[in-house]
Amino acid sequence: MTRLAIWALGRGLATGIAAPVDVLTVANAVAARHAQRGARPPFQWSVQSSDGGAVRTAAGVTLHADGALDPNTRVEVVYLPGLFIESTGPELWRELKRHEWLLPVLRKQRERGAVIAANCTSTLLLAEAGLLDGRVATTSWWLARTFERRYPAVDLRVHQAVTHDGGIFCSGASTAGIQLALRLVEKFAGRGIALSTAKTLLVDGSRGLQAPYQTLAPTAHAHDDALVLRAQRWIERRLGEPFVLPALADALAVSERTVIRRFKAALGDTPGRYAQSLKVQSAKQLLETRGLSWEAVCERVGYADPSSFRRLFKRQVGLSPGRYQERFLAVR
Repeated sequence: MTRLAIWALGRGLATGIAAPVDVLTVANAVAARHAQRGARPPFQWSVQSSDGGAVRTAAGVTLHADGALDPNTRVEVVYLPGLFIESTGPELWRELKRHEWLLPVLRKQRERGAVIAANCTSTLLLAEAGLLDGRVATTSWWLARTFERRYPAVDLRVHQAVTHDGGIFCSGASTAGIQLALRLVEKFAGRGIALSTAKTLLVDGSRGLQAPYQTLAPTAHAHDDALVLRAQRWIERRLGEPFVLPALADALAVSERTVIRRFKAALGDTPGRYAQSLKVQSAKQLLETRGLSWEAVCERVGYADPSSFRRLFKRQVGLSPGRYQERFLAVR
């Protein structure tokens, strides 16, 4: 039997705690259908809060806890639901500072051989503890730039919804916790039980991607470089035109080299790639809301070569334009 401790740290979304519990409950039921009579269920878990009391989520929903968080607990898996943090500003670092006491606890659990699984913003706690250095990891897509800057030793694969490297699992935002729990079921109960659980829950059991759900990161304008802000506005106002770096530099009355250097310092990217990302986001919105041909979409976003833009779109989004439209136009 695999034992899990779900450390509910408070101020999270209810799904962060409920999703893994629901997946494990269904996995036990699926396993029971295939096991010999009297066989033990594959999973046992407890939800632990900092003081043993009920957990109040960000929405005000109160969830029962089974007891107090025990740093010395001996379990096979420690699961960290995400914290509800609305920005990458000071609030993020205050929240991480508030949970600083957990860092040596997480390191100790890993040294004991426990698998560590973190959902959404809690992946930053693993990075703060140094547990992700040199490892493949993911996090919520909107945290990617902040994550890369603070933890350059981590091999961040933000396009992936879930990663696993060396006994450490990470996942993207809230509902990616379902995929994370399914990966734990697969590891400890087998692929068959995981697939049956996914089918029972009507969840895609394949390896999920975050890329189709990404929009322009909310941190894109969260810097204090006035020149770069002017450059961003210039690019955004001319989204329907081909991007021309010399024209941007002339408009700002600086050299092309200066524009590129300042862009990289403020955003970690070049003006050209920033313009490409904006065009891809605009194309996604057009595919979601209008019955336009791909050629018409390309014309709207200032891309003269539909084949070239299709390759760029698929590389950034993880889906072809046609597949993206099939998935997201259908739900509107």
